[in-house]
Amino acid sequence: MITESEVKGIFALLESVSADIDHACQVAKLSNSLFSELSVLHKLGEDELRLLYYSAMLHDIGISVSEKGHHKNSYGLIISDQTLNLTDVERAVIANTARYHRKAGPKVSHNEFMDLSGEDRRVVEVLSAILRIADGLDRTHMSLIYRLSCRISDKYVWIRCYSDYHSRFDEEAALKKSDLFENIFGHKVVIEWETG
Repeated sequence: MITESEVKGIFALLESVSADIDHACQVAKLSNSLFSELSVLHKLGEDELRLLYYSAMLHDIGISVSEKGHHKNSYGLIISDQTLNLTDVERAVIANTARYHRKAGPKVSHNEFMDLSGEDRRVVEVLSAILRIADGLDRTHMSLIYRLSCRISDKYVWIRCYSDYHSRFDEEAALKKSDLFENIFGHKVVIEWETG
């Protein structure tokens, strides 16, 4: 469970780099919903949900260094941060999860990922897969989705997005970024919209 003190620390770090806090909060909200809705697939618990919250809130802080390669910059800023009260393992999991919110997923050629234990690598893979979809669902940074729900079958995961407006841009981004999720869980992601 995330504490009030932890939330204050995260917001202080976001403000220090002039991050898009609205986008961070929306991605954290969507990540939380996906995590809860998909628990039968990933089988992770409250400790991992806390790490996902950190990762979602901090995934874009690397933009303060440079837009190009900002996922790698986010990793570096989280690893080097001295303000958040995290263990070394927690910090490494959060930094790796944030690093994989875009572009390539985790690979054996990535030393920072391979330095993690096998269990922690699995956590990073799952959390990154969720974070990528959540980030895609707010690609416009307009926080259009106010709720989502999921249905799971043997081969598919349907994500129903509740919104006043159907954003094809957000939908396409989320589908593009669902590659890691589909590889890990073997379920094709389908996005549906409930508007009006």
